[in-house]
Amino acid sequence: MPCAQAAPRATTAPNGATPPPAESAPIELGVAGGSAQQEFDRRHSKREDSIRAAHPRLGGLILALSDDPQSTRAWQSGATGERKLGEKLASLGDSIIALHDRRVPKSRANIDHIVIGPAGVYVIDAKRYQKAKIAVRRSGGFLSPARTQLMVSGRDKTKLVDAMGWQVAAVRAALSDCAEFADVPITAAPCFIDAEFPLFGTIEINEVRVRGLGGTAKLVSAAGAPTPRRGLSSPGTSPRGCPRSLQAILLCSS
Repeated sequence: MPCAQAAPRATTAPNGATPPPAESAPIELGVAGGSAQQEFDRRHSKREDSIRAAHPRLGGLILALSDDPQSTRAWQSGATGERKLGEKLASLGDSIIALHDRRVPKSRANIDHIVIGPAGVYVIDAKRYQKAKIAVRRSGGFLSPARTQLMVSGRDKTKLVDAMGWQVAAVRAALSDCAEFADVPITAAPCFIDAEFPLFGTIEINEVRVRGLGGTAKLVSAAGAPTPRRGLSSPGTSPRGCPRSLQAILLCSS
């Protein structure tokens, strides 16, 4: 399978002029928070139906006086966070290309956001922790192994950083199908929305860039080494030249 799609052969119009190339099919950019919102709606409706079935006369009152369990509300909060990030990325205009809620082929997993920016590709996992304090804890060294932990309101959440590995690997595997894109930089960047970050410095753990809403916007839009961004995709068009496996991620919204 060739790395890039062959360009259509130009034909000559009756008047001798070369007609413009056919437009590519539009990309489905996806809906930020779409999958999380659907899961919340499913759980919310299931609970409501169950309560009304068990209590035909008092079901409405029970629902009015109670709320969804935290495990259900978490999906709503997550969807809200993803939408906030989607709106922030949209405000960057044509400086980046943002794809949302991408389902990984042959998997039930999804990637919240894939952003193609001037300096490379960014894999972003949106996390909404309202007013949570984000910090780094470093320990060990000299006589014991050095350890770096991501702390969220005093709790060890390093697993959120570690979980970025499979997402980066999925995009890297797709890009490596084609030599032209094999060396494109891919950066893991979990975004903590509505959280509180230190006033100075940035947080990086094992090459994973941890940012807030504004920090993520600056990261993905920053200039860097030239990348074949135009070959990966361009706004509103099919990603000509993009390897088929990456297209599957780029074009497959959840």
